[in-house]
Amino acid sequence: MSSSLSSTMLWALAIIAGGFIGVYLSLLRERFESGPGLRTIRLCLETLAVGVGAFLLFRGPRFTDGQAKDLALIVAAIYGAISAVNEKVRRLERFTPFHIGITPKWYQLLLDHGVVDEESWKRVQSEVEKAENTLSFTVLSPKLFYSGQGHQPFFTNFSLRVDLDRIWPDDMKRAISPEPRLGSRGPAFTVRAGLDRTKTSLWDNPVWAFDLIWPHPVDEKENYDYSRVNLLARLPKRAFDPYYGIHQPQKAAARLEKELERNGWKQHHGVSGHIILDHKYLTVLYWDIADKW
Repeated sequence: MSSSLSSTMLWALAIIAGGFIGVYLSLLRERFESGPGLRTIRLCLETLAVGVGAFLLFRGPRFTDGQAKDLALIVAAIYGAISAVNEKVRRLERFTPFHIGITPKWYQLLLDHGVVDEESWKRVQSEVEKAENTLSFTVLSPKLFYSGQGHQPFFTNFSLRVDLDRIWPDDMKRAISPEPRLGSRGPAFTVRAGLDRTKTSLWDNPVWAFDLIWPHPVDEKENYDYSRVNLLARLPKRAFDPYYGIHQPQKAAARLEKELERNGWKQHHGVSGHIILDHKYLTVLYWDIADKW
């Protein structure tokens, strides 16, 4: 009897503790930010509280403690699954599709990374400036993108590329691999989804990473590090939170602005709600799909 009572008290204390933590996280979310990490933790705590409550409800003369625990686990699992689905549905309902245009600043990034010097830039400048340099696409949903520039207009794996190989002089190309059969290529600019591993956080910090694909020399004998990626910039994905239905409170917005500055971005507001993010090596322009250009 005493062990049964102590077990009940422990479950009750767990409910109370979970409730306090849930309230604290809710207040923290409202005051600072409403990121996916806090929503996930809150969902877990709610599921735990439902499970504990179900155990206390079923526990009694009709069920043994073992049966009550099994029923509680079933109820908690059903609640967690339904809540997770509802959260995804709400996220889609809150989402607003938006356009993005990304334009690399070829002269600066090629010069700074040793791809060209002033003389060799003059050789390629006119062709580079005439080429289609802007990556233009639409974010249709959190995991669906559309672009008319590639062979596959709709895609879910976020990775885009601007390649200068077609217009790059053969004598300025560089081998892309230690395997000679793969040949040589010109430089390329890519954007991909990733995580900021430099930031310490309780949860992941998603970013868009912008890279220059060009073998990096490791010595003066033209030996190259083919595995190295020339990272140009990181853009926190939180910059697009309003389109995902996540409205940051003032302090969180201020922290995002400082994070953008640390990563070399300057934000400007253009006409018709357009937002411009300017970096030393590229420019990002984005706007609501309902807005006119």
